[in-house]
Amino acid sequence: MLKKLFAGNSLLTSLIALIGAFLMMAAVGFAWWSLTNQTRTDPFINTVGNLEIDYTFKQFNEGVIGEAIVTTAEVDFANAIPGDTYSYVIVVENIGNIDGLSSIYMYNVRSLSYDDIEGWIALDAVNPTRIQNSFNYEVLAIRYLDNTDDVTLEAIFATLSSTNNKTYFTQAVDRYFLMENETLTSEGEESIIAIFFQITYEGINFNNNEYVGQRFDINKIVIECR
Repeated sequence: MLKKLFAGNSLLTSLIALIGAFLMMAAVGFAWWSLTNQTRTDPFINTVGNLEIDYTFKQFNEGVIGEAIVTTAEVDFANAIPGDTYSYVIVVENIGNIDGLSSIYMYNVRSLSYDDIEGWIALDAVNPTRIQNSFNYEVLAIRYLDNTDDVTLEAIFATLSSTNNKTYFTQAVDRYFLMENETLTSEGEESIIAIFFQITYEGINFNNNEYVGQRFDINKIVIECR
């Protein structure tokens, strides 16, 4: 009888431990899922400052403007091949009642390497990768607008071309200005501003030995209005 009682207790203990382990795995799995999806849905553009603004960030594909870009997952250079150019427009409108200045910059531009334990991590700055240095950006135009519909933006983009005034990304810089201290009034002709720019990959294929396991990443774009 005593042996049977111990056996029953042992079975019950094992069952409770199994259920506990299952619940713990479920909790960990849910936490991982939540963190992963939260990262992918983080807004790509951040706004700072004391002006009340509205903005739109869109990409052109062969001259045709796409839907608004919202999350970090929508800005991806993983499949770039030499000569690829990514063209964008950011439209900022002052919807408040005070005038100010607007600056836009790309922040935390990095070369990343995949680590089996850590995942994507920044490469050692002492031994920088060539991927980041193989990307450049160019501001094509900064325009004040009175109309921000897609037809207007496409028409402006169609008139623009490269002036070869390119800035190459390097490991030493953490922010790159697309525009700086441009006037943004609360009403009138300077209340809406648009910046057209492009990012180009001039390196060699990512599957080359120099690039294996590396990724180019722009953490966010910041719109600062004060």
